[in-house]
Amino acid sequence: MVACCALLPLLVAGGALAGVGAFLRNPWVIGAGVALLAFGGVAATRRPNGGDNAGHDCCTPMRTTEHDPKDEQNR
Repeated sequence: MVACCALLPLLVAGGALAGVGAFLRNPWVIGAGVALLAFGGVAATRRPNGGDNAGHDCCTPMRTTEHDPKDEQNR
């Protein structure tokens, strides 16, 4: 979802900016477009992949308030 909603428009804007810069022969605009393309490429490759611990390491487990007699035996 991130690829189509955020990264694709970023890459299109970077390419368009670099193209306009090439048409105007302005190295600053070309550089800004290339930097935007590079940022989009890095963002696309460095995304979290949703592995085994995706989203599970954000919060510590909460203790329950229930009393379990077997829990005391297992300690």
